[in-house]
Amino acid sequence: AMLRPVLSDSDIGGSVQTSTLGTYDAKGQKVFGSYPSATALTFTQTPAAAGIQGIATTYDALGRVTQTQQDSELGTLTSSTAYLSGARQQITDPKGNVTTTSYQMFDSPSYNAPILVQAPAGITQAIARDLYGNPLSISQSGLYGTESDSVTKTLTYDAYHRLCRTTEPESGSTVMAYDGANNLAWSAQGLAITGTGCGQEQVATAAQTARTYDAMNRVLTTLPPSGTQSTQYHYTPLGQPDSVVSGISTWSGSYNYRGMLIGESLQLVGQNAWGLGYAHDAYGSLSLVHYPDGENVSYAPDALGRPTQAGSYATGIGYFPNGQVSQFVYGNGTAYVAEQNARQMLSNFSYGPGSTAQLSEDLSYDANGNITTVADLVAGGPRNKSFGYDALNRLTSASAAGLWGTQAYTYDALNNLRSRTSDSQTSTYHYDTTNKLASITNGASTVDSFQYDNRGNVINKSGANLVFDQKNQLTQIPGYDNYAYDASGRRVMKTPTGGTPAYYFYSQAGQLLYQVDAATLKSTNFIYLGTKLVARDESAAPSINAPTYSGTGSYTVSWNGIGGATSYVLQEQVNGGSWTTIQTAGTTSIAISGKGEGIYGYKVQACNGVTCGSWSSIASTTVLFPPLTPASITVPATSSGSVAVSWAASSSATSYTLQQQLGGNSWSTVYTGAATSSTSSVPTSGNYTYQVAACNPGGCSAYKVSSAVTVTLPPAGTPTLSVPATNSSGSYTASWSGVTAATSYTLQEQINGGGWTTIQTSSATSSAISGKTNGSFGYQVRGCNAGGCGPWSSIGAVAVVLIPAAPTSIVIATSGPSWKPVFTLTWSAMPWATSYQVEETNANGDVTPFYSGPNTTASQLILDEGTVEFRAKSCSTSGCSAWSGYVSQGGATTPPPGIAPTLSVPATSTTGNYTVSWSGVSGATSYILQERVNNGAWGTVQSSAATSLAISGKSSASYGYQVQACNSSGCGPWSTTQTIAVGVIPAVPAAPQISTSGPYYKPVVHASWAAVAWAGSYTLEETDPDGSVSNMYVGPNTTASALILQNGTVKFRVKACSSAGCSAWSGYGSVNLISGN
Repeated sequence: AMLRPVLSDSDIGGSVQTSTLGTYDAKGQKVFGSYPSATALTFTQTPAAAGIQGIATTYDALGRVTQTQQDSELGTLTSSTAYLSGARQQITDPKGNVTTTSYQMFDSPSYNAPILVQAPAGITQAIARDLYGNPLSISQSGLYGTESDSVTKTLTYDAYHRLCRTTEPESGSTVMAYDGANNLAWSAQGLAITGTGCGQEQVATAAQTARTYDAMNRVLTTLPPSGTQSTQYHYTPLGQPDSVVSGISTWSGSYNYRGMLIGESLQLVGQNAWGLGYAHDAYGSLSLVHYPDGENVSYAPDALGRPTQAGSYATGIGYFPNGQVSQFVYGNGTAYVAEQNARQMLSNFSYGPGSTAQLSEDLSYDANGNITTVADLVAGGPRNKSFGYDALNRLTSASAAGLWGTQAYTYDALNNLRSRTSDSQTSTYHYDTTNKLASITNGASTVDSFQYDNRGNVINKSGANLVFDQKNQLTQIPGYDNYAYDASGRRVMKTPTGGTPAYYFYSQAGQLLYQVDAATLKSTNFIYLGTKLVARDESAAPSINAPTYSGTGSYTVSWNGIGGATSYVLQEQVNGGSWTTIQTAGTTSIAISGKGEGIYGYKVQACNGVTCGSWSSIASTTVLFPPLTPASITVPATSSGSVAVSWAASSSATSYTLQQQLGGNSWSTVYTGAATSSTSSVPTSGNYTYQVAACNPGGCSAYKVSSAVTVTLPPAGTPTLSVPATNSSGSYTASWSGVTAATSYTLQEQINGGGWTTIQTSSATSSAISGKTNGSFGYQVRGCNAGGCGPWSSIGAVAVVLIPAAPTSIVIATSGPSWKPVFTLTWSAMPWATSYQVEETNANGDVTPFYSGPNTTASQLILDEGTVEFRAKSCSTSGCSAWSGYVSQGGATTPPPGIAPTLSVPATSTTGNYTVSWSGVSGATSYILQERVNNGAWGTVQSSAATSLAISGKSSASYGYQVQACNSSGCGPWSTTQTIAVGVIPAVPAAPQISTSGPYYKPVVHASWAAVAWAGSYTLEETDPDGSVSNMYVGPNTTASALILQNGTVKFRVKACSSAGCSAWSGYGSVNLISGN
């Protein structure tokens, strides 16, 4: 109800970064504040019960804090406050140390103006105040052993209650005066003022540091006494300083519209200005720092404005909930990982590559937050330390066995260090009556002694003088260094006595970002992660660049600039000779020309005035002119494969580049080397041209071009051979697929596994084979052209087993009595027959098998009455012949035809319509014609007395035919197989349909047409407005599309093609286009 925030969460992308909880009592007093948490907290009035850690506060009835309890790794740490009589407040810290403070009060309790502080160790601070509460004096006193020590600072005010004078034992009086707008008009330090007033009248003008202001009361000038640099200020309309001149330094700043500093520069007398740039993201977080040497360091802040990297020097940055850095990885791969204790104080930090820590230390603290122990976790590490403190939290002991041993410290009541004991050696610190350290002794020996000026600056340390200006800035250590400062008192130059200066550039935030050492001309960028220095990027001598070779004698030598350099000295060396200066200038490059062949070395050094840095490394350039073009190049006129190319040698050439061109296509490099010949492989047939150039490190000559080489490569494809697996007639066809680039085919035959014999060489893709007897016949084929022959096909095998003719000369003999006759039949053996079958037909027409077997004679008792007839047929594994004519006891009947008809079939047909005819055979009353397709199974297509058959409607294929003559006694042998190759030319397609898609200036034209029977492919022809004709598409599809850029009518027509040829062109389809350029 009081609109106080009780729960706060910060997250990035749903991931909680910081969550805090606060609770209040009924009076609106905050009674609990949690530590920042990396997990989202939930609101509760009892955070302790919920396990939420933080700080709890208790109040009295007047709303005054009486106790705070802090959760910690040591348990609950309690600080209590008691309010005593006499306007006193007593505070007891978590270690039990008590401090009592008395306050100046008037009509109501107030704890804003302490007048007495009684601290542990018997130390007292007394503060005298006037009725306005202004402190008039501040004294601190107490005992150091039996020694009573005290020191007092007094403060004086003018009639307007403005502080006009302070007096301290160490630095005397400082007097101040004001103008009418209450601006400090002048001040003076280190004065010896008498009396109790301001003493302004006792201050000489020459001792004053005067200030002037503009109408908005902004400081315009600061004018110290003579010998100390003055300062002038200038501001933007928004009141931000944009120019500050002080001594030898001029600082300039620029700001964006949000008033954020985006650039600052520092120029010292005699030097060029150095600039720093700053970029911010949309949330105003620093995203990049640009250094004077050009380096950019990106911080890539997250949504909470926290850096996620510091360039490549620190990446993978993580954070604790309280905003402290928890981890990052240095540019060299070394990781930093930290841990925090319950109070969110650093409890461990580790450095190391990967998972191996090279440095890891645990830190422990006392109840007041002082470090008590440092534990070195690396095996054998020497960094174990322990520390002790007094009741005022002053360091009283420090032990590190592996480092400094054991040390003890004592202090007086004024907090001055009085002694330091280290391994039984005690250093004693002595102070003068003005509370300044006068000397340090070790026993009877003085280790150091000190002298001071009237402002409290050390002007002599153990005999070494130090000089300070009126701004208390160290300006000189005579015999060592001189120093200069900017307006903020930051050192910008250090000049060793008799040496060369070093320059320093601090940011407005007070961080040293850039340094230039003019003695070595090295510049250094300092890279920070927040306030932590994470890297120093130091430049070296100039890095010089020159080409390794030059073929013209003209080239450029360049080098990088060095911060602080005003000029560069470039020297040249010819063929290892002496060095000669060829340029002294402020530029960082030089154009070299007119050099003859030789080796030229270069080195450069950066200078500031007469002081120069170290020389760069040497960069060498070899000037070597390109060789002459080879006088000749030789190639063969023709080739059936790779091309042997040779050329004349060229003096001074170290290598040659040979290029190859097919037709008018682009050149491609096929050889680079020192030889004067090369054999070039070619990917495809065609006319090739070669060119060669002679080269050395200085360059290459012009090309020498050869005459053309006609390359015809043997066919690369392998034909697919087709033969029947078996055959029973001894006649069959071997056919094969065509091969690209083949002009002829060689067909070879192998009989029964013997040697190969060429039986056909022609352009045909089939061969009719006949007259084969029983056996195994193998075939292989390959495509050939003028360049040679391609690979053999796989072997196709045909097993020929012939069907024998019917037996002849059947003879019947009988034996035994007539009532029990034994019939013996004998017949002639038939070629290719492996068995015979004989059957008997009695007078009733009943048929009975008489014999089946391999013999040519058979006997059997027959008890039939009347005339008995017999007939026989010959068989092989391929089949059986027709039956022979009948023979009977009385003699033979009419035999079946004994010869085969002569079959006539055209070799080819392009229409699928043709006539098969054959000769007549004596004694035949009918003929059986059989057909097979692509060496498949036989099928009867006609059985009649005709001697021809008109065939039509055949599609593209290989058709085989055989015929046999028959009569009532049976059929004769089959004729020789005759084959016809049918390749039907398709019909003319209809005119194509034309349409377009896409914008008019970039149309895609679509053509489609109806399919045509027997067509295996289509050719779509395009005729452009200028009459030029080209094929837009060739292939099996009935649609085609293409982007066409023309102005006018574009016509299209199509023709259908098969292996037998192509149809005539169709009619035209057209479209009008306006897409030409």
